[in-house]
Amino acid sequence: MFKTALALMRAHGYRQAASLQHKATIEFCEAVLDASLKGTLDYLDDMRHKRNRMTYEGDVMIGHPQAEVAIAEAGRFQAILAKTGPTQDAFWQT
Repeated sequence: MFKTALALMRAHGYRQAASLQHKATIEFCEAVLDASLKGTLDYLDDMRHKRNRMTYEGDVMIGHPQAEVAIAEAGRFQAILAKTGPTQDAFWQT
């Protein structure tokens, strides 16, 4: 999901700052996407927090069922952005 969100950001002509890249990308999506995607973006932010805890603290594990949900959600997010992105060419060439 993050790479898809990053592609959207770049298609709009923006790049992340050197710090807080994942957070900035999510905040960008919140600013430019329809409010109906708030739940999806909240899920992406929750996964960002889990990734950080798993990477830096090691106190969170993601099980197979959670991984399956994450994959399904990522596919849904990508499909939505493929239909609503700035342009098909700019979006997918990033």
